[in-house]
Amino acid sequence: MRATAEQALRLRLHERGDHYVIASWRSLFVMIWYGGASLHALDAMERHEDRVLARHPDGITSFFVIRDIEITKPPGADVRERSEQLLEKYAPHLRGTAQVIEGGGFKASMARTFLTAVTLFGRSKVKTKAFGDTRQAMRWVGALPAQEAGVGEQAEALCAAIDSLSL
Repeated sequence: MRATAEQALRLRLHERGDHYVIASWRSLFVMIWYGGASLHALDAMERHEDRVLARHPDGITSFFVIRDIEITKPPGADVRERSEQLLEKYAPHLRGTAQVIEGGGFKASMARTFLTAVTLFGRSKVKTKAFGDTRQAMRWVGALPAQEAGVGEQAEALCAAIDSLSL
């Protein structure tokens, strides 16, 4: 019975944009980026994260997956400023943030190193960690304090559902 329930797990798809997909499952907010961030994508993220938070006022967890990472140039000042505003807005409500940069090449490795450095030296009080794959990240998310039990129990099914999301 349990295997059947895990196989049937579906993420709630909120929006598909030109280079992003936004979904959720209970209090888990999922955003998949293709390439880099944009103001439009950040606005969409805020709109949907507000809705997930309204349904789960005790807290949410952010799960970001970055596919096809581009590090040819850093994001513009407007995107960095908007990202910082959103982090400040949601920090009091976040159990944690997992950042998955997919891939094993140089670009993905450099991006994970950069995100780890930003997290270590940043001002955020939110538990944040960068990963190379969704399964490792989901295990970490499932073990976060105050995380709802379903995330850990459904980790494999959640990873499969996230892996299946595409543009």
